[in-house]
Amino acid sequence: MNRRPSKWIQSPWVLIALGATLVVLGASAIITRPPDMGPGSVVLSSDSPAPMPSFLSGFPSTTPGPTPEHSATETPYSTIAPTPTSTPVTHTVTRIVFSRARVDLPVITAPTNETFPYCDVAERMDYYGEPGAGGVTYLYAHATHYMFGGLLAASWQPDSYLMGQEIQIYTSDDLVYTYAVTEIDRHQPYNSFAVADTMMGEALILQTCENNDATGPKLLVIARPVKVESAGHADAHPPTAPRVCAHGY
Repeated sequence: MNRRPSKWIQSPWVLIALGATLVVLGASAIITRPPDMGPGSVVLSSDSPAPMPSFLSGFPSTTPGPTPEHSATETPYSTIAPTPTSTPVTHTVTRIVFSRARVDLPVITAPTNETFPYCDVAERMDYYGEPGAGGVTYLYAHATHYMFGGLLAASWQPDSYLMGQEIQIYTSDDLVYTYAVTEIDRHQPYNSFAVADTMMGEALILQTCENNDATGPKLLVIARPVKVESAGHADAHPPTAPRVCAHGY
């Protein structure tokens, strides 16, 4: 026997409330962070994305030709003697500030034969160079909320969220180099350096994990130089206390 819905169900206000509830539940299902994708406590800026500086479009990202090979036994944390650079520099990176991604960390040069990155700092891979040397500067850190977790969370947004955003890199001689994001490469193999090795000109690469597996895919964010300025000594020399940790915690 067919039964008519009750008057309570027929009420337009009840139908509106039910519809709103379903919309909220559906949106929650869409935006919920996957459980293996790093920090859930990173709060990102809701500002609209900044436009890409027009002069950055002239930077080529890669150069054609065969990709230099790296041993499959190397990890993104292994270190090799740096190759000579065309512009010798005597400074080293001391700090990274990337406001859009909620990153502000002291930076150290990765120790020789490192097997697992330190916590509470970002590290510079010494196979590559320093800012101002004309080549690639390669920084990495764990994808937790107080290290590069904000970078990972920002990468879940559309590319326009990060493209053109500025990154400040401080050096030991009280300089600050400003870069702007020009490229985002997701899901890169953990033991591949093809992106870095085929870069032309000066660039900054930031790397972090995309999940909780050290040999899992990596996120690379690439930026190109905008300017260099003097910095305050305290700004360029933050307190630095690398901490031995496990699983990035």
